[in-house]
Amino acid sequence: MTKLSEKIITKITAEKITPIPKWHLLLKSNVIWAMAIVSVVFGAVSVAIGLHLLLSPIDLLPAQSSRAQFWQLLSAIPYFWLILLAIFVYVAYHNFIHTEDGYKWRTVQIFGATIGISIVIGVILLFSGFAPRLNSYFVQHVPGYTMYGDMRGGVWMNPQQGRLAGKIVAINTRANTLTLRDLRGKLWKITCSQATISRVSLSKGEFIKVLGTQTDATTFDATEFRPWEGNGMMRNVMQGNGGMMRITR
Repeated sequence: MTKLSEKIITKITAEKITPIPKWHLLLKSNVIWAMAIVSVVFGAVSVAIGLHLLLSPIDLLPAQSSRAQFWQLLSAIPYFWLILLAIFVYVAYHNFIHTEDGYKWRTVQIFGATIGISIVIGVILLFSGFAPRLNSYFVQHVPGYTMYGDMRGGVWMNPQQGRLAGKIVAINTRANTLTLRDLRGKLWKITCSQATISRVSLSKGEFIKVLGTQTDATTFDATEFRPWEGNGMMRNVMQGNGGMMRITR
């Protein structure tokens, strides 16, 4: 027996080292792979929603200067989802290199494969309609999402400049008014007698964008209504509580 072997045996005996059970190694391997796969899936969701927001029609206002329109376009870039994508890609990479075959791959190959898979799955989620529906769900149920996730909220939350966005919470058809809860939670009385509608039906629960003039701290005189999403996909008609209202000149 060599001196090295004797040292190893002595150390094992002294430190009471025991073999790691096979099930423990298998469990660890499966957990690492699961975390890598989940990270790729979340990365794909980030790609899907980011592409949805990037490709969604942006309502550029004709009255704005070219510089203002440029900053409006810049603010529409889905930075939040790009950051999430970077985080999930890194987490997937970190987990993959700790798998039994991770050492065989170069860093560039792992990052490239992870990003590529995320993009492919993300495009599928986008064209399947999953990304728009999920983004709409976030808008309706996640507080503050329209200010950091869907950046269009920041563009449209400027009542002093004639822009407002939010959810219709009540409709008064006799007075041609509606109550809007804006993206920051403030309630507004919207007068609608001279307003036109662009691709949207005004109903309780609908998320909309409004052009017009702020007349006081909580009143807004609307000249035009637009859907939050370009094709009006956020319609959520509440049966028996407010009904529908259409406004024409």
